[in-house]
Amino acid sequence: MKYAKTGSRVILGLIYFIFGLNFFLQFIPQPPSSEEMTKLTTAIYMSGYMFQFIKITEIIGGALLLLNLFTPLALVILAPITLNIIAMHAFLDPSGLPVGLVLAVIHIALGYFYFDKFKPMLAMKN
Repeated sequence: MKYAKTGSRVILGLIYFIFGLNFFLQFIPQPPSSEEMTKLTTAIYMSGYMFQFIKITEIIGGALLLLNLFTPLALVILAPITLNIIAMHAFLDPSGLPVGLVLAVIHIALGYFYFDKFKPMLAMKN
């Protein structure tokens, strides 16, 4: 179980860290996407801050996972990004959905491994 926990953390951390950096350094070519996805990503980019904010969040969250620092916090910070990746691909570009689902499975597995850290947050009352 220890190896699954560490492996999942490192894989998710690498994915977010590398793809966050790729936005700024463009070392991995972007695959073609649907017209709807292109419109949405263009609008987010044109906001002037949102894509940069998301990608910096991915870099920081990925680095925290890779360094095994504040891992539960990194999982909480990255969860909305994972959910949006799934939603964007489910509704706008289904060809990328498998990648989002893999991210979700790893994220959920890590949530299970760190459930003891999340338990107090999920209590109805103190």
